[in-house]
Amino acid sequence: MVYNFITFVQIERIMKKLFLFITIVIVTASCSKDNVKSFRIYPNSKVYVKPQTTIKAVGFTKAGDQALSPLEVVKKATTLRGFNSKIADSEVTWMWAGKDTTSATPALLRMASDIIYDTDGYGHYGLQMEFIETRDFVITSGSYPVYDTLAYIPNANITSARQQIIAAFEAKDTAAVYEIFYNAFRFIPITASAYRDLKRQGLQ
Repeated sequence: MVYNFITFVQIERIMKKLFLFITIVIVTASCSKDNVKSFRIYPNSKVYVKPQTTIKAVGFTKAGDQALSPLEVVKKATTLRGFNSKIADSEVTWMWAGKDTTSATPALLRMASDIIYDTDGYGHYGLQMEFIETRDFVITSGSYPVYDTLAYIPNANITSARQQIIAAFEAKDTAAVYEIFYNAFRFIPITASAYRDLKRQGLQ
């Protein structure tokens, strides 16, 4: 009969290896959690859509037309509408999450989760591609099926904001994302007929 004896030294070595393995697992899990927590978009965060600050913000007008002031646009707006060729009906409509009519610069508000959302409730974020891929945004009053165009967001502005959002998201830069959400999106007041002319001329 052969007996296998485990010496104290062998036991000590086994325990050290086991301790090292457990430590690695704990540290790895901790780092993973820290990485997830380091980038966080709070559920009630908002995206601000403000009037463009250049001279164009007065809006395009035609004879007999007069675009609303930025504050009037914010007060009257009911929906944000856009065009997305990858969606069955192409047209996309969103309601506003709120309005700021008391600040020096009025703003329409959307939820941050309309752009960056928590995919599983545990801080693993993703991009809402419906918004990322949509173009030709107009701010409207009224409701289905009758809408009136009050303002538009230039495609160049949307493209720039998207690029900034994607870059900040990939870099997991929370501060940059919030800065973009607060300052990047700009609208220009316009009448419905003037907007149609803008589209016909290929300027939007």
